[in-house]
Amino acid sequence: MATKFTAGASYTTYECEVWVRKVGSPGAVSAEIWSNTGTKPNAMRASKSLAAVSVATDTISVFKNFVWTGTPAVTSTTVYHVVLHSAGSDNATNHWEVLCDSDYSGKKSSDGSSWSNLDQSPYFRITAVKTDRPCIFFTYKSATYFVTQPITGGNSELYINGDRGAADSNSGNKQVLNDGSKSWTTDQWAGAKVVITKGPGSDELQNWRTITSNTDKILQCSPNWNVAHTTATEYVILDTHIWTQVVADLGAFVTDVSVAGDSIYFAYGDSAAGLDKYLYYNNGGTWTQSKTDETMLAAKLLKIHHANTGETLYHARNADPQHGVSIGKADVPQFDRALFHDRGELVATGIPWDDKDVTNVTQSHNEGHTQITVDSSFGTGVAAVSNLPSPIDITGAGTIYMQIQVSDPSGVSSNDLQFLFDDVEDLGKTWSPVKVFQEDRNKSLVATKVYHNAGTSTTYTDLTAAYDGSAPNVSSITVVTTDYIYIGCSQKFNEIYFNMTAVNDLAAVMNLKRLAAFLFRFLLLCVRGLGRSD
Repeated sequence: MATKFTAGASYTTYECEVWVRKVGSPGAVSAEIWSNTGTKPNAMRASKSLAAVSVATDTISVFKNFVWTGTPAVTSTTVYHVVLHSAGSDNATNHWEVLCDSDYSGKKSSDGSSWSNLDQSPYFRITAVKTDRPCIFFTYKSATYFVTQPITGGNSELYINGDRGAADSNSGNKQVLNDGSKSWTTDQWAGAKVVITKGPGSDELQNWRTITSNTDKILQCSPNWNVAHTTATEYVILDTHIWTQVVADLGAFVTDVSVAGDSIYFAYGDSAAGLDKYLYYNNGGTWTQSKTDETMLAAKLLKIHHANTGETLYHARNADPQHGVSIGKADVPQFDRALFHDRGELVATGIPWDDKDVTNVTQSHNEGHTQITVDSSFGTGVAAVSNLPSPIDITGAGTIYMQIQVSDPSGVSSNDLQFLFDDVEDLGKTWSPVKVFQEDRNKSLVATKVYHNAGTSTTYTDLTAAYDGSAPNVSSITVVTTDYIYIGCSQKFNEIYFNMTAVNDLAAVMNLKRLAAFLFRFLLLCVRGLGRSD
């Protein structure tokens, strides 16, 4: 008997697995893989025979593997046949029985050349060449992942059990979860569970549903969702045997993995690339990967939680050029989006800016940070003064960085706002911010560094000199929707002043956040003498 199949990918096959039962004392049973012509087997490409003694008698059935003699390759989308036959001397008393599916049809032949229809089809499985692949399993944001450790020493890969992403709106049909960025295979997730991990839908009493079927971009769910999804909805698919590749090449052989904060840290050993930090987050409805390359090397990683300082990541090396076997540690920043995280609010949630003696602005609180909206009627002068209830200590290696992202609420790319860098000609040190008061409120500090980053560029212009002068073209800088200003100060502060020129017709929004991309590198310390062995 024979049954056809279409290869779903191009690979080298290793074996064929079949359900069989031995009756009496038959001859050998054979499994073969054949090419196709029309709808019938054409020519044998590989085979394997099993003697009757390899299968126990009086057994209901046995799932036997037939390891090919040779390793025949199959090509994606090409049709092949699995052919099963026994010795010609078998009879009703001594023979083999094969488990079949009566809902599908196959082929039968008495001589292997003339084929006719058969109203059933044998169950089988073709597997690829087996490769030993040690893996490191870990959990990240409610899903199980593994990273490969190839025995050849090649670069590692990253996989997730199931899939995840940011949903699209389903307000028109709460029976589904939509994700326009996906290209799933039809019904690959049928029977799995989808869990809302963040955003609208995550607060439902039962925040998961069973997937009954799926198309390339839509999950049909049961029962219906109670809360409509938006692009702020994050989900993960669980309870499935399918593993999805996340990163095909991590760039080196991974020696250890640690999840700390919202990031995955990959160690590459003593003689490879530096530590890599991967962060996955919802960026306005798009599930996004951010990667940061650290310069230090590590062979092993260990995260612990400290009662006072929060999460700490320890890293160990076997061959530090100065310290040999050594251990270091670093504080782990907690991210709320991309590579930024909050280290304090400019004004406590719910307290109007007007109550804080701040003019020309209104305040709102969103996603854990403070948004300062500059009134559209604002002209020039002081636009915002922040009076924090207690000093914020965001110093790191003698410097802090505060990000000011200016963005027009309507999304227009015209000028939003101008920062005034020299309100008195030749004063020499009146950069924006004009004043930064330290925690005793008696001394005004001068910002040590001011940088301007235009859009997504990675080139930063140092404004402490270039924008401090008497010439009109260096008296201010115009910031548009995609620009960033970075301000550095060496001490704790309570108050910060900004002088600005006119804004455009629409109000601008300044989102003030603490930049955390440099934290790990700044706080890294080497502990000499720990872990040394001879």
